[in-house]
Amino acid sequence: MKAPKPKKLPCGQLRDTVTGAWQIAVPCPCQGPPGRLGDNQPVCLRDCPLALVVKINNKAKAKQRSLEHETTCSAIITGPMQHAMRSFLVSTFKRLLKVTLTSEGDLVESRVMREGQGVYFGLARAGRCVFVAERNLDINKRPMNPGAPENAIRVYFRSPWGGMVHTPVWYGSEAFDDLHQIAYDQHNLFVTSGLYPFLQRRSIWNKNIQGLDLERVVPAHLRRPDVVGRDAYHFNSVSIDEDSLLVLAHNWDQPSFALRLSLKDARHGKVTRIAYYEDIGSCCHDILQAAGAVWSLDSGGSALVRIDPATGSQQRFVLASEAGDPFPRGLGTFGDMLIVSYGFNSADRTARMESGSMLALFDLNQLCFTKHVALGSHGNTCAVLPF
Repeated sequence: MKAPKPKKLPCGQLRDTVTGAWQIAVPCPCQGPPGRLGDNQPVCLRDCPLALVVKINNKAKAKQRSLEHETTCSAIITGPMQHAMRSFLVSTFKRLLKVTLTSEGDLVESRVMREGQGVYFGLARAGRCVFVAERNLDINKRPMNPGAPENAIRVYFRSPWGGMVHTPVWYGSEAFDDLHQIAYDQHNLFVTSGLYPFLQRRSIWNKNIQGLDLERVVPAHLRRPDVVGRDAYHFNSVSIDEDSLLVLAHNWDQPSFALRLSLKDARHGKVTRIAYYEDIGSCCHDILQAAGAVWSLDSGGSALVRIDPATGSQQRFVLASEAGDPFPRGLGTFGDMLIVSYGFNSADRTARMESGSMLALFDLNQLCFTKHVALGSHGNTCAVLPF
């Protein structure tokens, strides 16, 4: 006997006409239709490994959850408050947070989404899929959860209610070490790694991984000897700017620098330098393009740095806090503002796991910091991603 098809409602819910169970149909990033839930395994009609269907056992539970999140599905979120608020993921040494701010930057909510497998670092997104670099190692590289993978990129799924579904899908490689920032591009992840050649391009569909030799395009006067086998430059950040790939080198005890690479060539495993920017600061993290400029964080100097992409000239904006000496790490966009996450410098490495976690808003029109937001003691911050 052919099983009857589930009833589909406008909000995306499916009701199994045989069992009466309620399901939430979740669109797949491959744009294929969501599949049926069989044997509690997520399936997709196009064999997408990232497809998910979240099962709700009964209508009452679905109603309760929808009331808690003030909506029954993402398609009917309305009202001025919903449009005024913005949410972000903030990764820290100990936890993965979801932070919601008003349009003025006031804190609405700071919620722990995941903990126990930090240091949590790089964040990237493709549709409802969220990729999270989970080292599962503390600051002294001791395992946080012995049963979980180390230096892995875990896939989460953003639910229609704004939550995150932890999936069994994760990506690992012997080429991954001391994971930092990641960037999504055309079904691949660009991953910065502490191992030569320092940048990897990892497919999300299979185990294909390709190393991109950044050493080959480092300007001659910035090169270090014997880079194979060690984290010579500490490339820690990568982002996409239209047809370019921006990669940042912390560069240890020397001034930080960044490379602008051809994205087209990088997609084919080639490394072609278009430009470079040097003397950005000390121990820099994060790099992105916004408002016609390249922005980075001088973590050692507690400053936000604006770089003119045409001339390389720089402007520095000091990040000050009454709570301590800021160590900014984590940079994202927030309308016509930048959002900077930061923790605090400490000579005691262990104390960085317990550091206060902060956000600072930077007005791109006035070119100044306008507000600081305390998130709690979650450890030093690592990355910010609009959610």
